[in-house]
Amino acid sequence: LEDGKWKVPGLTPVHELPDELKLEEDEDEDELTSFGGFVTRELGRIPEKGETVNLQHLKVTILEADETRVLSTEVILSDEPSVQGEEE
Repeated sequence: LEDGKWKVPGLTPVHELPDELKLEEDEDEDELTSFGGFVTRELGRIPEKGETVNLQHLKVTILEADETRVLSTEVILSDEPSVQGEEE
């Protein structure tokens, strides 16, 4: 996509994300393998299609999700500090 914006499939392995999107990982990160899993874990739930959340240095918009996982996201680098929550 355009500069500073990426389309990231939910199944993308976290370690394969572009350097700009690298996540601050906890030490017990072994169980976290996919970007969709990261989003779900950070929120404590599976987000809905169309939802936008701020996670760490990223603004993540859910493009596709089903009842079990995140399928596709759009990610923008955010200047805002990490705040969980939804934007209207």
